[in-house]
Amino acid sequence: MHLKREPNELDLMVGRFAKELEEDDIKYAVVAGYVAVALGRPRTTEDADFIVVLDDVEKLRKVMGRAGFESLTDLNEFYTTSARFYLPPKILPNIEVKKAKTSHHFYAVENRIRLSICGKVEFYIGPLEHQIAYKLYLGSPKDLEDAYFIWEATKDLLEWGLIEQWAKELGVEDRLWYLKE
Repeated sequence: MHLKREPNELDLMVGRFAKELEEDDIKYAVVAGYVAVALGRPRTTEDADFIVVLDDVEKLRKVMGRAGFESLTDLNEFYTTSARFYLPPKILPNIEVKKAKTSHHFYAVENRIRLSICGKVEFYIGPLEHQIAYKLYLGSPKDLEDAYFIWEATKDLLEWGLIEQWAKELGVEDRLWYLKE
């Protein structure tokens, strides 16, 4: 997927972080609100969420340290919740990294798609159908708006049946109407 816009500060940070993961063969997918923002949704976000398939937080520390990222949180939180990284001297924006644990996490990484921003920044994002359904599942006004935006921005590329499948699995089939409004 190719976007025809200039990358912003967060895009460049995401691309740099992703490049470091790729150089060490760490599989990942960028997910959540940043994806809607990257696709053009006019809202701000101060972070990007990565799901990584990795068991060794020390490897993550080494890879990110090499790239100039520093940890904002106790890295042991990676095993239970998530870890955050930033590029000094600014704490924002930052990167939240979650260890793949659930079937949804692994699906996102295994079925990721490549996103290019003006050919200057490239990284993998989770499958859009899955992200839409997951945003519907989360259900906050911001999440519903993100789901709608991703749908509207990319519906010609999406498989409605996959969105329905994920919505059913997540128990939110009754929220699919939101995409058709």
